[in-house]
Amino acid sequence: MKSFVMNIWINTWKRLYGESLVDSLINEFNVDLDILQSPINDVDDEMVIRFSRKLAEKTGKTFEKVWEETGYENIKSFHKYYPGYFKKDGILSFLSTMDMVHRALTRRIKGAKPPRIIYKYIDEKTAIVRYQSNRDFRSYFLGLVRGASDFFKDPITTEVLDQGTNNSTSFVEIRIKASKPYGKLIKLKSFRLVSFGILKNILKSNVIFLPLIVFIVSLLSSSFLSPVVSSIIVALSTFALSLPIVLDLKKGFSALKFEDLSSVTYVSGEENFEKITHELNKANEKIKELLISFQGDTEELLSFSSKTMSSIEVVEEQIDTMKELSSQVADTAVQISNDAERISDAVTSNVDTISQTISVQNEIVQNLNEAVENIISAAKSVENVSFNIENVSDDFEKIANESKELRKQADEIKEIADTVMSIAEQTNLLALNAAIEAARSGEAGRGFAVVADEIRKLAEESKESANKISDFLTKISSGIENLSVGVVSGYENLKAQTKALSESSKKSKESSQVISDITGHLNSLIESLNTEASKLEDITNSIQNLLAISEESSATAEEISASIQRFLTELRTVFDNVSKTISLLELIQENIEKIDI
Repeated sequence: MKSFVMNIWINTWKRLYGESLVDSLINEFNVDLDILQSPINDVDDEMVIRFSRKLAEKTGKTFEKVWEETGYENIKSFHKYYPGYFKKDGILSFLSTMDMVHRALTRRIKGAKPPRIIYKYIDEKTAIVRYQSNRDFRSYFLGLVRGASDFFKDPITTEVLDQGTNNSTSFVEIRIKASKPYGKLIKLKSFRLVSFGILKNILKSNVIFLPLIVFIVSLLSSSFLSPVVSSIIVALSTFALSLPIVLDLKKGFSALKFEDLSSVTYVSGEENFEKITHELNKANEKIKELLISFQGDTEELLSFSSKTMSSIEVVEEQIDTMKELSSQVADTAVQISNDAERISDAVTSNVDTISQTISVQNEIVQNLNEAVENIISAAKSVENVSFNIENVSDDFEKIANESKELRKQADEIKEIADTVMSIAEQTNLLALNAAIEAARSGEAGRGFAVVADEIRKLAEESKESANKISDFLTKISSGIENLSVGVVSGYENLKAQTKALSESSKKSKESSQVISDITGHLNSLIESLNTEASKLEDITNSIQNLLAISEESSATAEEISASIQRFLTELRTVFDNVSKTISLLELIQENIEKIDI
């Protein structure tokens, strides 16, 4: 069954029984409405039967009643989709073309067996119509006849002549008496007077009986009348006998002149004209069927195209948006490529800065290690001096000399402490700069920021320790000076200062241990910085790879954008061509409408 017909029935059922009920059956039977929209698809007959039986069950109506109501209402639905088929004066004209319409609508469906509506012309207002189908849709046909009568405002009377089933084909045959005439019936009977009603062939009557009758009249008139009177009688009899033949010939030839394809003419009484008009009517039907098929195709195309145009309008609205989006994608790809390049430059710069910082820190630690060694050496010297002072109590000159030497070494130690303080301040400044650079590096520099903060804390601790050492050394220097001045004042004073010197030596030793520990921490921090720098170098390599990919993606995005722009332009051209095609179809339809079928 033609899917488009099923689609029309569904629309009719929605009007008759409600959209919700029909939609529920559509879901129950898994009816694909998209398939029904196409005029070239087919649907299973059994599904249609089961669907309609379920509809009858849901509505509480008989199967036959549902189809009778469907047939009556379906006239309106068919008129909506195929208005060209309804350009008729009355129901008889409409029914006479229905068989052709069915064949035209189903000719593209392989194996289709459309119902037959066989029209038999009786007279201008009477016809016998036989409906037969593999589907028992007799009720549908009877409802269709009533609907057509109301649609064309052509009251009818019907009589069921026969109905039943023959070899799985159901049929019903009805006589229809309409109010509006259709076709012409011309009866040729006058010529038969010449042959005394024996012959139905006007040529044979004219050739055989007309000469015979004229001969008999001529023979009789010449036997009893004068030649002049006889000639007059023969002439008049010839005219009288020829007149009905001429009149019938005129009527017959007039019947052969078709005013338009929508009318039919039947001739009865003369076998030659009957045969000619029969052949002409068959030729007329073939032309009408061809035009009906063409008209149906055009209307289906226009109906289908109207849905296509609705979709095209939606797509055209999106074309400009897609063009703009494709341009934005290309611009964004270029921007990403530029941003990636800037990030790569910034990270590379930060890696270089960190590497330089690590190099400077290595030098600082090396200097700090040397300072610690000097402090330890100085502490050992203080211990030795103290030991010598205690043991050499009788040699004041030697003590004095040793005191001077000790003061000199204390000054050197103080200078070393000052150097340590300076190194601590520089380390603190470098740690601050490293923290700033780590903050600029974002997520990648977070680990380095923690390391820089630890270096800063250690630098502050180093400075504090150096301050203590400086204070201690100041005291030692003062003690040595007092020792040098008061060496002659007494051995007890020397002994007391020796004790103080010993304590200072102990503290100096402790401070040197603290500085040594600080140096160890700094070495550990530098190792951490080296690790983080290696990670940053890996990140830099990844960013470089990302930059290369970004540049390729940018070029690809620009190429895709250009392709999309070309595609959308071509698509708009296609849409314009579709619109022009629809305009051409409308023009063809207008030309077809001018032809009465």
